[in-house]
Amino acid sequence: MKKWDIVKSSVVHKNKYFSLVEEIFCLDSGETGKYFMIKKPDFVSVVAIEDDSVYFIEMYRYTLRRKIWEIPMGGIEEGESPMVAARRELREETGILAKKMKRIGYSESFKGQSDQRFHTYIAEGLSFGAQDLDEMEKESSVKLLKLKISEVPDLIRSGKITDSHTIASFSLFMLNYKGSK
Repeated sequence: MKKWDIVKSSVVHKNKYFSLVEEIFCLDSGETGKYFMIKKPDFVSVVAIEDDSVYFIEMYRYTLRRKIWEIPMGGIEEGESPMVAARRELREETGILAKKMKRIGYSESFKGQSDQRFHTYIAEGLSFGAQDLDEMEKESSVKLLKLKISEVPDLIRSGKITDSHTIASFSLFMLNYKGSK
């Protein structure tokens, strides 16, 4: 299969969170088409563990109009490595600092609509300080939750945890988890 030839690409909308790009493409058959793609910076997710527990946050998600449970995650800033972003997001959202961070995977988020990807880390050797929330996170009432690792699969099955990035990250974690040390 050949790569689709892009005839024209233009930014339809841009803000500080994403760009909406319209692309005109040509297939091998000569047929042309149009595709809209959301371009967003990659992000990180962090599974922070302590003994037999994992830390989640509860926060209001505007698009869903409700609070959800998810692991700490957030965007990688320009020029920032995924590891540095993971440490920063963990500290900002939870106040947690980790002595040890290990990258356990990489996933594509919305492959049909976006080129965004995310890197997942396990954080261990935790110490606790103050959260450093931005204004939107403050308004979203971000709250730290400590859950038993063994409880999380049932919380996913029951629909209490529904965030797809959290579910994917926790799945990667379980594939790599060796139990308490």
